Amino acid sequence: MLTFWFATLKLTVNNVFDAFTIFDVTANKAQFKVKSNVQTIIGAQTQSTDPHTNAMLTINGKIMSKSCYIRIADWADYVFAKDYKITSLKEVEAYYKVNKHLPEIPTAIEVEKEGLDLGAINTLLVKKVEELTIYAVEQSKTTEAQQALLVELQKQVEALKKQIEKK
Repeated sequence: MLTFWFATLKLTVNNVFDAFTIFDVTANKAQFKVKSNVQTIIGAQTQSTDPHTNAMLTINGKIMSKSCYIRIADWADYVFAKDYKITSLKEVEAYYKVNKHLPEIPTAIEVEKEGLDLGAINTLLVKKVEELTIYAVEQSKTTEAQQALLVELQKQVEALKKQIEKK
């Protein structure tokens, strides 16, 4: 094991447990650690017992970035396929009245316990937006048909009024 001191930081290279550790002597905790399996931890490790102990990068704190890319294999465009069966709004309403959340969207308790998979939730959110677009287009078609029917009925009423006035 090699140890180097830099003011209040101690750098340790150890082949047994962690390949590389920067330890804050003042705070008495590791601030940066690269394990021998290449798992990297920035800040205190927060996942010793949660379901994500196999994460390759753990950051205990905020992350700021100009951009972030997540590769997703199954994007939600299947919603527009001819054989896709969209759930009726009545079924959606019945579901959220009973379950207090939308179908397929995790509950607050699940998110608090398990965390949130950003790729998966973005896919679900896009799916919901695409379904809402389909609902809106269908509603627009219905409204246009009703408007056309209303215009036709108004013409018929006017024609009937003229026939009555002639008598």
